Amino acid sequence: MSNVDIWQNTMNTAYEKWQAAGDISYESFVSNLTEAERTAVLLGNLNYQVCNGGFRQWIDNGYVVAGKSVVDVLCVINTTLTLDLADRIIKLLKLANVGVFDDIDDTEDKFLNDLDDWYYSHHDEWLAIFSDFVVSMTSANKE
Repeated sequence: MSNVDIWQNTMNTAYEKWQAAGDISYESFVSNLTEAERTAVLLGNLNYQVCNGGFRQWIDNGYVVAGKSVVDVLCVINTTLTLDLADRIIKLLKLANVGVFDDIDDTEDKFLNDLDDWYYSHHDEWLAIFSDFVVSMTSANKE
């Protein structure tokens, strides 16, 4: 089984817990997961949302509420690329918190488009970095 498959299986396990828990918020769902599950879900949601519709989709679909947690995970991974992404997400969060993206103008549109393009240009690296990190966490929990 590949590391990407293990990452996906970890997310599936987490989402089964959410379904079993009933009507709870995304924040409550994430906070009640194991560290490995939480990491898998946060990174998975970021990657899937951004790849499907850019960072705008990640914001619009409400996953931005976990932005600080995503930044924390990226900092723990601690590669040059993840730290760069963390810095870019921090800038995005600052803009999102003041409602900049409610009525998007050309400046914010360019920021989001540039961020999307940069993220997409590293997509294969994200898959490897994120899945390897989740696998390292799931392996550590089994020992």
